[in-house]
Amino acid sequence: MAAALARQPRTWIRPTTCLAHTRDVELVLIPHLGHYRLSDLDGPLLRAVFADVAQTTNAKGKRQSASAPTHLRTTLQTALSLAVREELIELNPARHIEIHGYQRPHAQMWTEGRVGTHRRTSRGRLLNRQATEQLPRVRRQRLAVRALVARRPARATPR
Repeated sequence: MAAALARQPRTWIRPTTCLAHTRDVELVLIPHLGHYRLSDLDGPLLRAVFADVAQTTNAKGKRQSASAPTHLRTTLQTALSLAVREELIELNPARHIEIHGYQRPHAQMWTEGRVGTHRRTSRGRLLNRQATEQLPRVRRQRLAVRALVARRPARATPR
């Protein structure tokens, strides 16, 4: 497996992408999958490996980002597709692995239930308190702007 991952072609991609793929292969995929034979790879094994990877930390010591498993799957799928083309294996087992990574939040309608939930949460109270604390500063800024406008001379000709 390690040899197949190392043979992945990198001539047609951008240098930064190549760097990211190389890092994924050397730091994650080879340590987790390098000791398996290509013929031993299957869906359950890959799902277990991706579950293990999701529990690890990244280079900064933080939990893996939500997009990290998706990037790893793409890198692995590309390497295994190359192995299929070179007739080292018959099927690519990474094709059927589903990764539930980051889901982009979508706007939702403010229903009565959501408004009530928002008002009950601590985040809503925190924002209200912060706004109340900043109100005097906003009033001072408005007064300062009004004073500047009042001191400005009138234009000679209207535009």
